Amino acid sequence: MQAQSITQHIESGIDTESRLKRLVKGNVRANEPLGCHVSLRCGGNAKVFVTVLDAEDLRITLAFCQREQIPVFIIGFGTNLLVNDDGFDGCVISLAEGLQNWRVNEDYIYAEAGIWGADVVKLSAQLGLTGLENLAGIPGSLGGWLKMNAGAFRHTISKCVSRVKIMDSDGLAGWVSVEGVGFAYRSSPGLNNQIILGTELLLAEDRAEDIKRRIDETIAERYKRGVMTLPSAGSIFRNPEKNFAAKMLDKVGCKDLKHGGARVSANHANIIVTERGVRSADVVWLIREMRRRALDSFGVKLEREIKDLGFGEEI
Repeated sequence: MQAQSITQHIESGIDTESRLKRLVKGNVRANEPLGCHVSLRCGGNAKVFVTVLDAEDLRITLAFCQREQIPVFIIGFGTNLLVNDDGFDGCVISLAEGLQNWRVNEDYIYAEAGIWGADVVKLSAQLGLTGLENLAGIPGSLGGWLKMNAGAFRHTISKCVSRVKIMDSDGLAGWVSVEGVGFAYRSSPGLNNQIILGTELLLAEDRAEDIKRRIDETIAERYKRGVMTLPSAGSIFRNPEKNFAAKMLDKVGCKDLKHGGARVSANHANIIVTERGVRSADVVWLIREMRRRALDSFGVKLEREIKDLGFGEEI
């Protein structure tokens, strides 16, 4: 950004902040550093950042931004997101401190989208309900899990979902059946352009001690693979058909490949970890290099699993 446009951006953010503060219960901040809200710990500022406390806060914020023609981006805990160093000239709405409620019915658990996904796993164990153990240790909000159809060890969140509560860009809430969601590998097409408010999870009864043992085994395996010890956004690329991205990238020498404050994990060739002072440009360089090596050696163009914000071109 040029100096004048940066000044205009800051002034615009401050004006938006002051008006939104009068409308919502949640916290509103202008020119918020997004690196503080994503697991890769890099990226520029959002013009305005709103932490909504409930669905009504969300509806009001969406209506305000629609009226003012301000672009909107929804974020949970930012565990699968790369933000441009130039930031985002719009409103980032965070669900990470609101939408935290849950309730248990005879047939299901209803949990809101802002809950840390691993906490839902713990809750189910305490209740003697099985079905989520293989997801233990996966970072991110429950809403993020649903958007990405989070999975590990041949199990995905979709196997436990009955229906999903959503809100559209006009602030209208409703339900989508699991058939309507159309869960696929690391995607949920029926939830595209929708904001997830919560979900009903159908789980089976089991002994709490057995569930906890399986959770502990899952977490131990994740630590063994070195995917829980340093700042990262999990897998960078989706697995191509009948192959594994990590194995391909390992074969072309990507492990421990470094650029600036980012490097490919020495334990997992499909994960980028970061250190203090990292820039998103460092991560982008590695993504492009990893993809180039896989394409040159195997003729396969790897598809990104990680999402991005603020980039005007393909990473």
